[in-house]
Formats: sequence, C-alpha cells, structure tokens
Amino acid sequence: MPEDLVCDEFGRWRRVIKDRPKVLYEFISKSGERAVVDLASEQLYGGEEVLWWHSVERGVFRKRLERYWFITNLRVCRFDYEEGVIEAAPIKDLEVVVKDKRRSTSTQRIGVYTGKIADLLGVVGVGLSKSRSEIIGDVIFIREGRALVKFTGISDPDGIKRLVEVLKKDLKDVEVKVLDQSR
Repeated sequence: MPEDLVCDEFGRWRRVIKDRPKVLYEFISKSGERAVVDLASEQLYGGEEVLWWHSVERGVFRKRLERYWFITNLRVCRFDYEEGVIEAAPIKDLEVVVKDKRRSTSTQRIGVYTGKIADLLGVVGVGLSKSRSEIIGDVIFIREGRALVKFTGISDPDGIKRLVEVLKKDLKDVEVKVLDQSR
C-alpha cells in the first residue's frame, strides 16, 4: 500500500495532502469567548458544527475519497485529495456568487419481457419509469474581489448561498482575526 494513502473512519481511502499549511484564525464572540481554528484542517473545534457537506468517492470495494467540501457555522472548506489542494475561508466577510446554474435530469426505466418469455412468466406490458430533475451550479466564495473557494456542480446552489447569508448574520458580532502563521 502506498504510504501517501490513509483510511478514514468510514473505510474510504484518500491521499494525504503533504505540506498542509496552517491557516490560523481567532474567533472572538461579543461575550469574550475565544476559539482558535485552523481553517485548513478537517478537525472541528469547540462549538463548530458541520451544516452542509459533499464528498466525491470512487471505487466499489475499495472506496477512495477524492474531494470533500463542507460548510460549518464558522468556515467554508474544500479539500481536493487528488490534486493536493486545500481552500478555506472564514464565513464572516464572504460574498457568495452562484454561476452556471443548469437543470440536470436523470431517468430510470425498467421493462418486462414480452413474447414467449412473457407467456411462461404470465407477465405482459409491465413497466416502471422514474425521473428526477434538479438544479445544479457552481458556488464561488469571494472576499475583496478574490475567489477563495469554489464548489462546482453542486445541487441547490441557491440554498447554499442562503445558508451562508444566514450564517454571516449570526457572525455579525463576532470578531475574526488572522493569527501569525509562523507560530
């Protein structure tokens, strides 16, 4: 087994992102409570909860996690294990843009044999059809005119935007500071 692969608690294999930077931010509430968060970490910190996530996996018997995106009450993160990329930003001052919205439709159809096989089974003309349609799009998180994090091909991109707008309102009284990265 290559040493740059690890298995998570769900039995999914993923590449280790080497030379992962520390992106330390301090969140200070109105009441003076402080939390130091490494935005580029998969670890959750005190009071932080995952409110939305999306993962892309490959494989049937040996699942491999390729990408993992999540939004917590404090930050937005994109881990791309195949490319070795981490993008993360605190939610407080982000602008959210939805682009490339489109409708995606998937259909399933099950049919039944006719003719001699149908006579043997005693079934003729039975069918089942199922169709599902959803809006997908890209969600871009921007600060000071610079795109920091991008989620592509996400279902309900407008719902993601609304979620982040509500979270920003919850954080309006929270001070967010970048800590010295050399610590």
